[in-house]
This record gives sequence, C-alpha cells and structure tokens, in this order.
Amino acid sequence: MLIPVRSDGAQAPTQTWRPATLSTLVEHVDDAAEDVLLVCDAPAALGVARAVRALARGGCAALLVTGPVTRWAVLVEALSTLPVDHLGLAPAVCAAVDARTRTRVVLSGVGALAAPNPSLGQHVRSWWPPSRFLVDLDGGVVAPTRQVPVVGPGDVVVARGAREVVPGAEHALPPVRTEITGARGWRARRWLEVSTVPPDRDAVVAGAVADPDVAPCPECGRLADRACLFCGLPGADRDGARDHVLSSVGPRGARS
Repeated sequence: MLIPVRSDGAQAPTQTWRPATLSTLVEHVDDAAEDVLLVCDAPAALGVARAVRALARGGCAALLVTGPVTRWAVLVEALSTLPVDHLGLAPAVCAAVDARTRTRVVLSGVGALAAPNPSLGQHVRSWWPPSRFLVDLDGGVVAPTRQVPVVGPGDVVVARGAREVVPGAEHALPPVRTEITGARGWRARRWLEVSTVPPDRDAVVAGAVADPDVAPCPECGRLADRACLFCGLPGADRDGARDHVLSSVGPRGARS
C-alpha cells in the first residue's frame, strides 16, 4: 500500500495525498493488511513518517522524495504501479523515472532562484514587471520568455499560482493534464510549473524492478536493491549494523 504524504496541503485528482498527521497515518497503517510505504515530500513529513514507523504494528517504510510538486506527482504515480511485494524497490524506480522526467517553470521573477543560477542581468530584469523567465530545471537554463513551455503529446502535470503568469496560458496548456492545487509553489509573484511524464514510464519501471542488483533482504526477505527500506539494512553492508537508510531523489537544481 502506498500513502503519499504532503506537508503543504497540495492535492491532485489522481492521488489521495494525506496530511502529515501522526494519529491518522498510524490508523491507516495499522488498518492495512499489507506493507505500507509512506512517500514524503519534505523533512517535516519524513519526521512524522518515522514516528508512524515506530508506532505502527504492521510493516512500514518511509521514503523522502524531494523536488517540485509536479515532479513529485510524476514519481508518486509511477510508484503507484508497483505491486506490494515490490515497494522496497521504490528508490530505484524513482531514480529511473526521475532521469526521464522533464520539469520547466515560468516565473515572473528569478531574484529568489538559486539553482539554476540566473545571470546578474536576469536578476535586474526581475524588477521589471513585464519580464517572464523560463527555467529548465534539468537543462540548468534560465531564459526570457513570453509563453508557457511547449509540451508535445503525452501526459503532463501542471501546478500554478493564483494569477495567470502569461496571457493565454490556460489555452496554451494541454486540455488533458493532471492539475495540482494548493502547492506552495515558487518564490515569485506569478508562476507555472509543468512536468512531462516519460511516455515509456511503465517500461522504465519494469527495467528498474528487473535490475540485476535486486535481491531479497537477508533480514526480512523483502525485495531491495542497495538497501532495504523496511528493516533499514544497507545493501552494501548487509552483514553489518542495522542502520536506517534514507533514500532521497529529486531533479538536479530544483528548488520550490
């Protein structure tokens, strides 16, 4: 069983994202008749997940998945395709899907953007109200723009601020999309974030699951790649100390 846990109240129509409430999560884990993976978006949510793991009676693991909300949604959707006996392979699946996902953001200003790092001229232009910037998180590029990112055929996930970032943005977005609401977003007056889902996502997930390094954990028997999420036994030292292993994945240079 997969339970995504958001710390900012963001919601998506395709997933039930539960608030990081300790008592509620413990109840859900205890009521589950199978292993549970809590997928957290921030250290605050991870702290609650660790407490749930300590208090719950059933098998429970926690995974921190960092990055912008639309990319987080892409990874959660990919994880939702895993059968219960493959939940221990979540870090490998996230890494494989993340490598094929692209996230771009349109911002009204880049004064607070740290990565990718804007030029001095772009920082200055952020003070000019009509300016808009396209930030390619995976390419590490910041460029001026007057339109939303061009998105080809396929599934996309969108999140945006309350005010339209560029005129006609609504009509430029694909009619079929997953819309995230309630996200904290970016430190700009106006913003729009778009992540594209890998068209071969299912094949990417299957490839990660079939990796030669996948093996049963010698402690609990669950499938794992480099480390067992459930018992905390490192894959590189499975005969050594039982230290909890935290796996964290996310796009390079992302900041939300």
